[in-house]
Amino acid sequence: MNKFDVVQSWIDNVAYSHSKCQSTAYAYKRNLDLFSEFIGKSVAEMTEDYNKLDDREFRRVYAQYIKAFISELSRRGNVSNTINAMVAAVKSFFKYSDWPLGFVPVGNCRVVYHNRDITTKEVQAILAASKPRDKAFFAMMAQGGFRPDTLVKLKLKDLEPEFSNFKPEKLSIAIIVSESNTKGMYGAYWSFMGEESVNYLKAYFNSERPNIQPDDLIFSLHGSESNASRKDKAASTKSFSKIFANTLKQLQKNNVLSYEQGKPGKPSQLRMYTLRKYFRRYAGPAGTDNVNLWMGHIGKLGSDAHYMSRDIEYYRKIYNESALPHLRLESSTAVQFDKDVREKTKEIDVLAKQVAELQKTVEHQSTFIDKYMSNHSATVEQKIKVNTLGNSIANLIQQQLDSSGMSFEDFMKSLSNKSEKRSQ
Repeated sequence: MNKFDVVQSWIDNVAYSHSKCQSTAYAYKRNLDLFSEFIGKSVAEMTEDYNKLDDREFRRVYAQYIKAFISELSRRGNVSNTINAMVAAVKSFFKYSDWPLGFVPVGNCRVVYHNRDITTKEVQAILAASKPRDKAFFAMMAQGGFRPDTLVKLKLKDLEPEFSNFKPEKLSIAIIVSESNTKGMYGAYWSFMGEESVNYLKAYFNSERPNIQPDDLIFSLHGSESNASRKDKAASTKSFSKIFANTLKQLQKNNVLSYEQGKPGKPSQLRMYTLRKYFRRYAGPAGTDNVNLWMGHIGKLGSDAHYMSRDIEYYRKIYNESALPHLRLESSTAVQFDKDVREKTKEIDVLAKQVAELQKTVEHQSTFIDKYMSNHSATVEQKIKVNTLGNSIANLIQQQLDSSGMSFEDFMKSLSNKSEKRSQ
């Protein structure tokens, strides 16, 4: 009989049932190892216990082991969600091995908001204090809602050809997250990132990855491009998380921002995942279903996922109009400048229409005034009314001059030009 590693076989099956998600498989293996270390028994010794104990005794003994494990994790300050996840890994191995197990309690998983919202100014401060690679990474999380595990697996080809052909008027580029890069049992999805993230990513490539190829990872370890062992190896999410935390501490030390740092059993108010929270909040006007799709929360869509459009351009329009304006990371960008110009143009068009209407009023009232002022038989009361009307027109003209910023001479020239065009 061929020997095989039962733990590795279990891990492979975990990965298989979660679309070959290696991060999930790694977490399961790590949690089983922690349990094994806690009870002081290897998997081989657990197997030996199963073979020599009857089912009733085995169920009782190992249920007690797991309950003691829960107690220890709780004393260390772990929250219910964390404990449940660790115990789930142990129970998964037991189920895979067809081992019986007695009653094991499940913690009440209430949502505890340890972190707080991160503001745009705080994100800007973090980006300003970050190196090119880290700046691009954090910006993509904030503008696209990506998981760190997803970003470290992205390759340049996942952004192409939009990245290389990006033009500011396009506003954003789409990023395809392949099925092999998704968390859990979900299919491929996509999100977007704005001009600022594109520019940060280009700056990172220019400074550290000038020869990056389509099949290369976007975020590799720091180092020379000629060092293949470094450029082909993904940077770890833990390293980015640590960099983010250190940046926060330095900014707090310099009185740039303030937050409550982590304590035993309690995370910091601000941490790297708050960038995804930032995305969820500010992309909210685009609609909950769309935000869940862009964040890779396909499971939350349920059966509705089958009915959602697969047209990326349809979602790009929604992202550009309803999400991106709230996700801007700089106070002034070419995108915003173009938007301001378009809005100012609209204001000018509206003002031009108002001036045209005013011209008609002036021309009509001028005829009326001339008629009465040239009529010597007009009464004093009529002349007073005409004079009052003239003052009203003058006030109206002054209001238009104030709102348009035009001089009186330019205003009169404008009226004259419009009159000539109308007469032609």
